[in-house]
Amino acid sequence: VIHNILSLTTSEYENVAYEPILDQLESDFPPQNILESMLLGRIVSSHIKLVRISKAESELMQTALDPTTEFGLCKLTTHQGYEPVMTSELVERLGLYSRYETATENRLYKAIQQLMNLLRVIDDPAY
Repeated sequence: VIHNILSLTTSEYENVAYEPILDQLESDFPPQNILESMLLGRIVSSHIKLVRISKAESELMQTALDPTTEFGLCKLTTHQGYEPVMTSELVERLGLYSRYETATENRLYKAIQQLMNLLRVIDDPAY
């Protein structure tokens, strides 16, 4: 159930990869509780988002390395360079969402760490 929530953060074509990766991770590391299931889902979601960010970076680099050149006042195109699929506005928004996700994820992992520390104290009061 939890991984379905995280799959909503990926696009339709990215979801094709989401379930098989999650299934493989669950096979390799069978979750014993909801927290472990959440972490596996987060790993898959983060992986897919890293691929997305890499694609955006590739778009940016291709645009920078092969720009369209123009000549004269009428801006006659002398070389049609790489045409990016993602606009610079979308790349900026992607950066904003990425920072928001990072901040949220950091809070999640901090809470998990605090929970794990509490569980250690409960299991071993001398800890």
